[in-house]
Amino acid sequence: MKEMEIIGGTWTIGEWHWGKVEEKDAIETVEVFLDRYKFVDTAPIYGFGRSERIIGKVLPNFKRKDIKIMTKFGLITDEKGEFFFKSEYKGEEVSVYKNADRQSIKEECKKSLERLKTDYIDIYLLHFKPSSPSLTEIAETLEELKQEGLIKKWGVCNVNTGDLNLLVKNNFKPYCLQFKYNPLFTKPEKSVIPYCRKYKIKFYAFSLFERGFLTGKYMKNNFEKEDNRRFIKNEQLEKIKELTEKMKSIASKYDITVPQLILTYMKIKEIDGIITGARTKKQAKENIDKIDLDLKENDLKILEKTFREFKI
Repeated sequence: MKEMEIIGGTWTIGEWHWGKVEEKDAIETVEVFLDRYKFVDTAPIYGFGRSERIIGKVLPNFKRKDIKIMTKFGLITDEKGEFFFKSEYKGEEVSVYKNADRQSIKEECKKSLERLKTDYIDIYLLHFKPSSPSLTEIAETLEELKQEGLIKKWGVCNVNTGDLNLLVKNNFKPYCLQFKYNPLFTKPEKSVIPYCRKYKIKFYAFSLFERGFLTGKYMKNNFEKEDNRRFIKNEQLEKIKELTEKMKSIASKYDITVPQLILTYMKIKEIDGIITGARTKKQAKENIDKIDLDLKENDLKILEKTFREFKI
């Protein structure tokens, strides 16, 4: 079976779209990520710098060469570029723009390095594709950053097979693609994952727990105003509860939690890595504990059937 990397995701601790996370909890969570996972994923938009700053507080306590940091660029708030969406953070309205021109990328890179308190980024990703400049122009700027030693590798997020092919045929092969993928969202299996395998582009999956809903933790819509999950309906949560109850019956056989079951199940997909977020050090530890467990073939079949038939 293909070896899969477990990557600590820090969108949650940025608080934006996820509700409040105390700084103490955020710091302790990142400490587990750097100590146990050795690989952390972040972005400037996660708390508008908060997640990167928290990593920057913790990173000096570890050997930099032992840690991989993956962060992103392309979403900014200073009204330059292509309007993307409006949001709210700590009671303030925020407008987010897509901008990936040469100057903006270099400015973002410099700011991320400062927040992270490091002199290089291991993997630098385009967060969302803008209308312009072209992907090949963006790749040219990223290659410049590589030559300057500010980044080691670069990749892309949320793009389709056609976008990947445009880069590859112009001799700009990304190191990795980051894309949503979980037991309920299997669309990448049709073309994106096969393309990545063919051209040896690493595929990193995010939203493993479908914004936390698959963990079984959320049975009622009690989400805060700034939590983007507040739009889900209680009847949808009831259906998700039925799904998690079925997962619990299998998880109990192996003495693991539902999140651990999902992470273990995802191993059979043979992708390169999975990004798993956490709000506390307890969650961060649980997400990596027992990950080497193997599920019995019959239980895998039951899970496959359950996920395939689930409709919300």
